[in-house]
Amino acid sequence: MPPKQRPSPSADPLTKTGPSARRQKQNREAQKRYREKRNRLYKVNLMRKVFKCVYYEDINQHLVELQEENMSLTGMVHQSELFEASTRAAVEHVHPVHHQTIPPAAELQIPHHPADSQRLQDFVSDDIAWDELLAKSDGTKALAG
Repeated sequence: MPPKQRPSPSADPLTKTGPSARRQKQNREAQKRYREKRNRLYKVNLMRKVFKCVYYEDINQHLVELQEENMSLTGMVHQSELFEASTRAAVEHVHPVHHQTIPPAAELQIPHHPADSQRLQDFVSDDIAWDELLAKSDGTKALAG
C-alpha cells in the first residue's frame, strides 16, 4: 500500500480563498522586513551623499582659501621684485656700474704711461741714493763715536 498523502489545500478550488492565515502573517512580516531594509539602505545612501556634499564643500572652501593665500603670496613676491628692481635702479643711479667684463687681475693693474715709468725709476733711484747717504752718515758717526 502506498503511503497516505494529505490532500493539498489547493485541491478543492471551491473552498480556497487565498493563502492561509499563517502564510499571510509570514508574507506581512517579510514585506515589513523588506521595507525596513530598503528604508535603511536609502537612509545610508542619502547620508553618504550628504557626507560627500559636505566633504566637497569643505574641500572647495579649503581650495578657495589656498587660492586667496596664493594670490596674496604672488602679490608679495611681485612687490618684492618691484622693490628689488627700484633698489637696484637707485644703487646704479648713485654708483653707476661699468658693464665691461674686466678680469679681477686686470682691475688691480694700473696702466703706466712711458713718462710714468721714468718717474717710477727716478723715485726708486732717489730711494737708493738716500739709503746710501744714510749709510755713509751712520758710518761717519760710528767712526767719530
